[in-house]
Amino acid sequence: MIICGCALQETIPQSHIASFEVKQEIKPRIPIKKACWFELENTFYLWQQDSSLIHIYHNGKHLNTIGGSGSDKLNIQKVSDICLAPDGRLCILDSFEKRVIKINRKGSWVTDIALPKNIDPRLLAISIDERFFIYDENTGEIVVLKVSGEEDYRFGKMMFTEPQKLSFNGNTITVYDKDGNTYFFTRWGQFMENVSGNCYLENNRIFRLDKFYISALESEDKYAVSIDPWQEVYYETPNFLLTGKDKILAGRFIYEEIRN
Repeated sequence: MIICGCALQETIPQSHIASFEVKQEIKPRIPIKKACWFELENTFYLWQQDSSLIHIYHNGKHLNTIGGSGSDKLNIQKVSDICLAPDGRLCILDSFEKRVIKINRKGSWVTDIALPKNIDPRLLAISIDERFFIYDENTGEIVVLKVSGEEDYRFGKMMFTEPQKLSFNGNTITVYDKDGNTYFFTRWGQFMENVSGNCYLENNRIFRLDKFYISALESEDKYAVSIDPWQEVYYETPNFLLTGKDKILAGRFIYEEIRN
């Protein structure tokens, strides 16, 4: 399914259009805090708003719900973030127990990674070599841990107000802050730049995500996404997850140039 990106005529040159190619759509009918999608196995992991519950959907159907209180290894006290590991398994940040829990597609426990006791973990991202990038609220910086849980390095101290999103795409770390700015770093923590808005980097171009459209910063071109506002937009190379009130779309943007 293609959602046409009708150009906003007052700001868009006629030579540019964009569309959103929908690869998968689900309607979970529950409020979602964050969603992850493993395209290879068509599996969604949905973190329910105001809870520590994770709902798993496979091929569009509800498969399992984990988390919350319980007596097994999936007794998750406080989910603070979720993200996909390179192998498609889900990693859950439990900030109360200070651990990262890895589960498989069916929701079964795989392993725990204990985090340093001196950090207050709030956000989580994972690199292709499975290093954990964690926002530590105690020090206000990004702490990088090896897969063993051993600290590797830190960066970003005194740069943020209150990060809302942390993501790893290619070799770039993206931090979206409460101050309304997005900060870009290399995977080694070297600061690249910061720009206004909730932005992402794709093919060396920076795009800003808004409720109804996306805009290219260098040209100020705007591309419509939908007539409905989206509560959250997440970018996981090369796909986007658009979270609305009653559905989630997974897909990618297609940018086209019209030839006269």
